[in-house]
Amino acid sequence: MLELFLDTETGGLDPYDHSLLSIAAIKVDSDFREIARFETYIRSDVFVVTPKAMEINRINLADSCAWPTHQEAKGLFLDFLGVTREVLEKPVKVDRWRINGKNPAFDMGMLRAFFGFDVFDRVFMYAARDIQETYENLVELGVYRPLGRHKLHDLCTALGIQHDEGALHNAMYDTEMTLRCAQKMHAVKRRLRSYIAKIPRNQPRPTAV
Repeated sequence: MLELFLDTETGGLDPYDHSLLSIAAIKVDSDFREIARFETYIRSDVFVVTPKAMEINRINLADSCAWPTHQEAKGLFLDFLGVTREVLEKPVKVDRWRINGKNPAFDMGMLRAFFGFDVFDRVFMYAARDIQETYENLVELGVYRPLGRHKLHDLCTALGIQHDEGALHNAMYDTEMTLRCAQKMHAVKRRLRSYIAKIPRNQPRPTAV
């Protein structure tokens, strides 16, 4: 399965109103080892943003004259994924990518609005993986304590991932930190599976993650 860690920065919460400002992605293998990374900003003819969003993402729209246009950014992202640009024009068959992230439903909504439903459906799987859910599964097994909040900073802190809280809300930095969290939990899950595999079959077996 083709696995992609991804994050977006936006001008607001509405994918069909607010501007998509940046996309960052990291390709990984089945063990979450990094293969390649990609980042682009996206220039709009007219940016639709909220003051709150811009305060959070700290993106300077004055720099946007040097950014790729929507169509250029689509092409660059598809090139990174190894997907033919023909997919933008016709329903060619391509291998689809599964998105991993922190609240990937939001990012997928932005990508659907960016690419259009037809193109999104050709390139990406609808079954995303949210690392927050992975953490909650491990909480149920008693591996970790419940989080008071569900921010990326809190997740990194709970997992012992060193990070710069002031650097969060940058698409690539958030993608990196999300991947590091996923790698840490993936290693824990592998140890649990190894432990479960060693339990004699005539003994009760704990529920696997």
